[in-house]
Amino acid sequence: MAKHPDVFLGMGAIDPWQGKLAELEVRRCKEELGLHGIGELNPARQHFFPNDTRFYPIWEEAQGQGLPILFHSGMAGWRRRRHARRHGRKAQVHPTIAPGRRGS
Repeated sequence: MAKHPDVFLGMGAIDPWQGKLAELEVRRCKEELGLHGIGELNPARQHFFPNDTRFYPIWEEAQGQGLPILFHSGMAGWRRRRHARRHGRKAQVHPTIAPGRRGS
């Protein structure tokens, strides 16, 4: 990334279940590493819902640092609709959170 900053934007990875450590990692991603966002988080694989209030301090730290958060929103099977609704409600609270999915 350092050789080609016009081509690559670095994104930080966090484990939301780490609580305060995840908040500190978000801050480190911006202040020490100069990254441009957080993600891609995968609620289905990491077993969390983005609108669970336990994770709000992490999202708020990212928002305060000006870092967008990218969530993978392509869920498997029965969980798809439920996750999509929760992503939408979360994005209303924190506009820096963007549901995303690679590919088609």
